[in-house]
Amino acid sequence: MLIRPFDAALLDEIRESDFGLRLLQVCFPLYDKAEILRRLERYEAGELVEPAPADWTTVGR
Repeated sequence: MLIRPFDAALLDEIRESDFGLRLLQVCFPLYDKAEILRRLERYEAGELVEPAPADWTTVGR
């Protein structure tokens, strides 16, 4: 996953660059696409899931 400040000027060529942290661009690997779409579809269908504890065992490997 890649997170970086998003330049709001990309949406408006007249505007000066603005890298405020109120807007972030988040990029996930392509192999996560199917799972992300599945979760969004479930959310849109009203299937809300309570947050679970994070599994940190694979972070940094």
